[in-house]
This record gives sequence, C-alpha cells and structure tokens, in this order.
Amino acid sequence: MLHGEALLRAKRSELQPLIDELSELTAGRDDIRVECAGTMAGSWFASPGMAMGHELIAAGLLLLAGPPDTDLLLRWISIGLRGGPESGRISQLEPEIKTRRGWKPRRVLHSYFTTV
Repeated sequence: MLHGEALLRAKRSELQPLIDELSELTAGRDDIRVECAGTMAGSWFASPGMAMGHELIAAGLLLLAGPPDTDLLLRWISIGLRGGPESGRISQLEPEIKTRRGWKPRRVLHSYFTTV
C-alpha cells in the first residue's frame, strides 16, 4: 500500500514546474542530465547513511525532465557507486562539485548497478 501511495504522490502535478525548470537548465543535454541523476543516485546507494535521501528525489526529478538513456544511466550509477562524479568526468553544468573527504563505498546493492 505504501509503495503505491508513494508512486501516486510522485506523479502529482505540483512537481511539473520543478521538472520543467530542470529540463530548461539542461538545455536539451540529456547526456548531462542523466549523468547528474546517475552519479547522485549511485553515490547515495553506495553510502545511504551519509544523506537523508534528497539526492534520490533530485535524481528522480532529473530523470522525469526528459527521456533517459538507460544504458548511460546505468554507467553513471556505477560511477556514483565507485565514488561519485569525482571518480569520472565532471559535468559541464557542475564545474565546482565538492568532494567528500574520507568517502568509502560500503557495498553494491544490486549487481546490475555494477555493469558499465
């Protein structure tokens, strides 16, 4: 029941302005949008105790802002699991990403996240 209720709330029309803003920010660069969503989600899955979950909400909004390339998304989730965007190239939209000191991945939650 809770699963379904959460999904219903994720589809509320009040989120559309936020999704539209993110779509405008990426200016049609779906690759950068998917990169950002994947690394944020992967970083959170690697170390969920480090954050409250806002990263997953933000990643979801980015994915809703345009068509996701699922192969590219899995690649960036994998990079996020290994240490975030600092372990791969940093997006042109986020040149000043700050790295977390002492970050260590705990474990891979699902084997499909490790495929590149």
